[in-house]
Amino acid sequence: MKRSIALLVGLLILSSGLFAQNKGALIVQCNLSGAQVLINGRLYGNTTPNYSMLLPPGNYRITVRKNGYVDYNSTIVLSAAGVTLQVNLVQPGAASAPAMVPQGVVPNAMPNAATPRNAIPMPNTVPAPDISQNNNRRPVPQIFNYALTVAANVNGADIFINGNPAGKAPFSTQIPNGSYTILVRAPGFVDYNQNFVVNGGPVQVNAMLQGLSYQVSVNANVNGALVFINGAQMGQTPYAASMPQGNYTVLVRATGYTDYQVQIAVNGPQAVNAALQPMIATWQLKLPENYGNRDRDAKPGRFTEVQFWVDGVLQDQPQGRMAESGQIMPGRHLIRFISGGLVAETQVDIQAGGEYIFEPFIGINVK
Repeated sequence: MKRSIALLVGLLILSSGLFAQNKGALIVQCNLSGAQVLINGRLYGNTTPNYSMLLPPGNYRITVRKNGYVDYNSTIVLSAAGVTLQVNLVQPGAASAPAMVPQGVVPNAMPNAATPRNAIPMPNTVPAPDISQNNNRRPVPQIFNYALTVAANVNGADIFINGNPAGKAPFSTQIPNGSYTILVRAPGFVDYNQNFVVNGGPVQVNAMLQGLSYQVSVNANVNGALVFINGAQMGQTPYAASMPQGNYTVLVRATGYTDYQVQIAVNGPQAVNAALQPMIATWQLKLPENYGNRDRDAKPGRFTEVQFWVDGVLQDQPQGRMAESGQIMPGRHLIRFISGGLVAETQVDIQAGGEYIFEPFIGINVK
C-alpha cells in the first residue's frame, strides 16, 4: 500500500534547541486571510492566510471565524510534535470540502463515535487513504516546508514570527507557504520589522538594527566655549546633537577658565550645563633690596613695616607679617601700598591665569 507523508514542521525544530522542549507548534493553514483564530474562546491572532504559534501540550478548542463565513471548530490534543489544521471557510449554504483530520485533532463530530476525545496524537507520518476502497475520500495533501534564515547585525537578538517568540539571531527553521511578519529586537536598538511571503522557496531575512539615539545638549555660562566629546572637538556652546545610547565624557573649555568635565550615560535625553570657573591669577610683592626696616634685630625681615592692600583688604598672614604672594580673581582691582607715612595706589586689570609682580619704589629727585 502506498503511503504519503505529511511533513508537519512549523516554526518549531526540536533538534535545534531553539524552542522549549515542552511546547508544540500549532499551525493553521486557512484559505482566507483576516480570519480570527480563537483558542479556548480567546482571540490569539488573524490568519495571513496562515497562522502559527507555540503552546504547551494539552487539549485545546480551536475556532477560526470570519464575518460572512461559517465558523470552523475543532478540539485538538497538542503534543511537542505539533499540529497542523487545514481550514477551509465557506459561506452559509455553500458546499464545503470534506474535513481532513490533522495530526492530534479530534473534530467536533467524529465519524466514529468510539474514538475518544483525548486521543493520543498520531506520529509525524500520516498514511494516505486507500482511494481504491473508498472513491469518495480525498487524499491528504502533502505540506511542503521551506527554509527561513534570519541574520542580524546584533548576535543574540530576539526573533518573533507572527508575534510569537521563535529564537535568537542567527536563526533558521522550516515553514510552509504563507505570509508572515518578523520582528527582531535587541536592547539599545530600534525594533526591526519586515513582512515576507514564503511561496515555494527559501527566504533570507537580513535585519540591520539601528542603535537608539537621544538628544544631548551642552550649554555653558560662556558662549562659544569649545565642546569635546570623548576627546573629539564637536562644536561650541550652545551645542546639541543626537547621540547613540552609551557612555560619554563631555569636556567644555574656554580661554581664561578652568575646564569643565563630566561623565554622562545616554539612555534618554540629556542636558549638560557647564558652569565654567575663571582661572585664578597669582601675585607677588617684590621690594628693592634697600627698601624696608633695617633694624633686623628688633623686627627681622623687610616686610615688617609695610602694608599691601587689595580692594581694601589687607594681605597679611596669621603671624601678623605681610604676605609676600597670593591669588587674585580676574577683573579690575584697587591696589594700595603703605610704608610708614607713604601711600601709593593704582587700579589694575587682572587677566585670568596671569602672574603679576607688584614692585613699589621710592626715590629722591634733586633739583
